[in-house]
This record gives sequence, structure tokens and C-alpha cells, in this order.
Amino acid sequence: MNIIKGSIVTIDINPNASNTFLVDTVEDTTLLLKHPLSGDVLFRVLKTDVNRVGANIKDSTERTLDYVNANRADLDANTRDDLDGLALIFVKNRNLTPRQKQILAQIGGTIASVKFRNDLKAAMAYVVRNQSVLDEFNLLWFNNFKPLFLGRSQVTSQKQRNAIFNIAGHVLAELENPTAPRQK
Repeated sequence: MNIIKGSIVTIDINPNASNTFLVDTVEDTTLLLKHPLSGDVLFRVLKTDVNRVGANIKDSTERTLDYVNANRADLDANTRDDLDGLALIFVKNRNLTPRQKQILAQIGGTIASVKFRNDLKAAMAYVVRNQSVLDEFNLLWFNNFKPLFLGRSQVTSQKQRNAIFNIAGHVLAELENPTAPRQK
């Protein structure tokens, strides 16, 4: 197996998340790998440990991280720092805690607010049209707010407004799913 800088390899980290990395440096017996979500962090692995498993498709968390990374220009500096921290934690652990997932959802909601030009009705209509892509968590929120989404009730709080944009952010991430730019 000929592995060179820039090769895409897989390593067995977690069966539930993507496991593809880019080769940054080739050494005698080891490789330094980086993940597209956190290209500034290198992982040293033995050459014999790569390409022993098939590539896994991105899970919902990674798709959301990928989406918000692709739209990071819509975020302020502090939120970009939070995003970088979440991406690093995910790349290392292949998982986020419920609180970290909540922060990621809020970041996605911020981007959705920008994408929909802060138009709550447009965001709700988009979610209703695409509700089939909602995961269990977002479907629960959608069902809780169904009267709002169907126009039977009015949004009366900032918490409701934020939750709706967070759901819209999830839908955008699921449908747009950009690929992470290749790190050089």
C-alpha cells in the first residue's frame, strides 16, 4: 500500500461516525493524520492501523459540524472559537455530550437565522416542507411546536424563536451537507 501526503485513509475510532482522515506526514512506521473538521490537529497512528475498516458515512453531528464550518463567516469570533472547540472534541472523541450538541444546535440556528434573513415564517415553512429529515431530537421539538409551525399559534418568546431557527439549522445541515474543503 503506497500512502503519500494528501491520501485519504480510514482508521477504526468509532463505528458510528465518519472515520476518514487526510495524511499530513508520512514517517517510517507512523503517519500524521488530520481530519477535515479540525485540520490544525494531527493524530499519530501506526501505518499498519490505517485502511483496516471501510469508510463510514457522516452522522448527523458531523454533518452539522461540516455545515456550520462551511458557513463560519456568518458567525462572530467567539462563536467561531466555540465551533473550533466542538470540532476538536468531536474529531478526538467522535462524540459530543448533550450540552455540546445543544451549543452546536444553537450555532446552526444562528446560521439559519442569517440564511433566512431572520424571517421566522420562511424558516418554519422550510422545516415543514422538509420535516422528513428531522432526527429524533429535532422531531420532538417540531412536534412540541407543531401549532406554531402550522400557523395555529403565534411565537411568543425568544426561546421559541431560537428553537425554531435551531431546527431549521438542522434541516439546512442535513440537506445542504457541504463537503469539508481539503486541507493543504
